[in-house]
Amino acid sequence: MKRLLLISTPFVLAACLAAPVLACGDEPMAENLVIAPQVKVALRSAYSVSHPGARGPLPGTFYGRWNGNSYAVARFELAGRERTVTFFRQPSQKWRAVHETADTVCTDHVPVDLIRAWWLVHTGGRCFAVPS
Repeated sequence: MKRLLLISTPFVLAACLAAPVLACGDEPMAENLVIAPQVKVALRSAYSVSHPGARGPLPGTFYGRWNGNSYAVARFELAGRERTVTFFRQPSQKWRAVHETADTVCTDHVPVDLIRAWWLVHTGGRCFAVPS
């Protein structure tokens, strides 16, 4: 009996220690997606609600999914100025413009895992540069 206990102890310990490792995959994965034309139309529509006459989205739109929700960062031109707009969409909902800046996106509005998947450059604090 002692011999069985001595032989099985390392296996029991290994199984206990491996449990946290086997739990990998519980975290949401960021998906960098190719933007479809109908998504661009939906983003334009969402932004035009509060900014009629805006032109865009301009080339260089970022689009992805994290934890079941969709995110997009797009540039629009309005009155001769370019604006970077962050959009958010829950499943079965419409796109909403949630933030607007000159040229950055921050982790307040887009998960950092998705920002990393887009390879945006850190500018300081919680913000990242959106290339023009």
